Amino acid sequence: MTIEKIPVVSASDEHYAPFLCVMITSLLENTSPDTEIDFYILDDHISQKSKGLLQQTVKLHSNQATIEFIPVDRHQYENFLVSDHITTTAYFRLSLPKLLKDYSYRKILYIDADTLILADIRELYNSPLHGKIIGAVIDPGQTKALKRLGIHSTDYYFNSGVMVVDLQKWNEHQITEKALAFLTEHGDRILYHDQDALNAVLYEHWAPLHPKWNMQTSLIFERHPAPTKDYEQLYREGNMSPAIVHFTGHDKPWNTLKNHPYQQLYMEKLAETPFADPKKEAASMNDEAITIVSCCNDAFMPHLTTLFLSILENTHEPMSRFSFYIIEDEISERNKQLLRQSMASYRAKVEFLRVDMSSFSHVVESDRIPRTAYFRIVAPELFRNTGVKTLLYLDCDMVAVTDIAELWTIDLSDYLLAAVEDAGFHHRLEKMKLPVESALYFNSGFMLINVEAWLKKEITFRVLNFIENHPEKLRFHDQDALNAVLCNQWLQLHPSWNAQSYIMEGSKKHPLPQGEKEYEETRRDPKIIHYSGHVKPWHAEFDSPTLKYYEKYYGLTAFPPYKQFLVKTYDCPNMIRKKVE
Repeated sequence: MTIEKIPVVSASDEHYAPFLCVMITSLLENTSPDTEIDFYILDDHISQKSKGLLQQTVKLHSNQATIEFIPVDRHQYENFLVSDHITTTAYFRLSLPKLLKDYSYRKILYIDADTLILADIRELYNSPLHGKIIGAVIDPGQTKALKRLGIHSTDYYFNSGVMVVDLQKWNEHQITEKALAFLTEHGDRILYHDQDALNAVLYEHWAPLHPKWNMQTSLIFERHPAPTKDYEQLYREGNMSPAIVHFTGHDKPWNTLKNHPYQQLYMEKLAETPFADPKKEAASMNDEAITIVSCCNDAFMPHLTTLFLSILENTHEPMSRFSFYIIEDEISERNKQLLRQSMASYRAKVEFLRVDMSSFSHVVESDRIPRTAYFRIVAPELFRNTGVKTLLYLDCDMVAVTDIAELWTIDLSDYLLAAVEDAGFHHRLEKMKLPVESALYFNSGFMLINVEAWLKKEITFRVLNFIENHPEKLRFHDQDALNAVLCNQWLQLHPSWNAQSYIMEGSKKHPLPQGEKEYEETRRDPKIIHYSGHVKPWHAEFDSPTLKYYEKYYGLTAFPPYKQFLVKTYDCPNMIRKKVE
């Protein structure tokens, strides 16, 4: 049978991009060159650098292959169970048939990223499904797991790491919707994440494939007896001649796996990719800590703790790589202890810093922007001679919903900082009557700072000097001063990195079509949510859909239950106002 195209789908985040590259490389090396392969990667914030390397790999190995990255709305999966080796990304496979429903494929082939392909996948794609919705391989350690899921059936349980999917039947039977409903309604039964949900929905609707097409680690090591004599023979055949080796479980070739017969081959393939050995890459990355700085007073400590936990909950990096610094303004020992207690299990560094208050004797304050906000101006000065090259400043009224480690791949060599355009469009540079060519004005709640360049150009001194000499120009306080000094010297990032309230609420349109397109992308998939408006999540009037993120991560803190400190905005004590002379 002549096959024109085979669609191969996988899912990956930035951490798994090198391993996805091995899967792609080994598949193309073992597939007939006259076969066209269309790769579709369900994209969980893969960096542009990694996407480029993956595209380079596909082009190098075949002129009959293409690769496309498809963004997925990860928010529908964020409340489901994850583990140290199964992240939210794994759930993306539930979306794949719906995302590809308008394509002309009759079937699609899903393959996990942690696999090594050793045979031509045309045979797998042509496997007869006998009227079933998917074809899959039995999971040897969970053959009788349907009972655990509350399913009364004698059918076996399959592994979802390799699946041949009848696209039309999947969508006709609404498998995505049913799996999501099972995850929502029966979370107490879930042990193996989306795979459990797929088995609960697709039992008796899957066609067994030969185990050679998904030789899981437990099959390789013969850890579980076969359920029948026939399967015993199939297991034996699979071990003699595996077509796809699947490194299931916690132990992977690149970390703690030992004595696996295909580990050396895998690592050789990994070393041949443009990503090289991720262990070496990780070692070089670990030379620089991920340094995060915030400024806080006593009242904002619950919210700052929420931010820090959201960062740690979403990273794939070792927790020990994170160093959190809090420039404090009279924080009580009780609240410091509650923060330390909240973060104790994460093994990240937390340190409190103080600044010379006399530097801020001339600052302009308001009920929304207290003196503490100005501390960010001196943050880089606190890291002189420490070896810190890059620091990320974040306001307290934020939560992260992605792995911020990606920011440390940005090249800041030609810039003082990277930031996001302020969504208010107040034309501040023009109104401050500054002689500048660009009107771009950034929001200072998120600043990725080039520490060395900042110190070399004495930015702290210049900003404080502007504040002292031009108080009449400061409507937005330190943000105005920072923009006045740093105009044309900052790198503009996608607004998803500082998803301000104006953007998320859609209350203000971007004046440019491309900008509005990026706003729509941000609303679908924010990376850091910034509750930048007057009304915050801890105000009773706050009713934005983004409240769920704040509640989720606040719930992980050691502070009193969230609902106990809901207040009205007009009940909040005003900060001291300093009149502009």
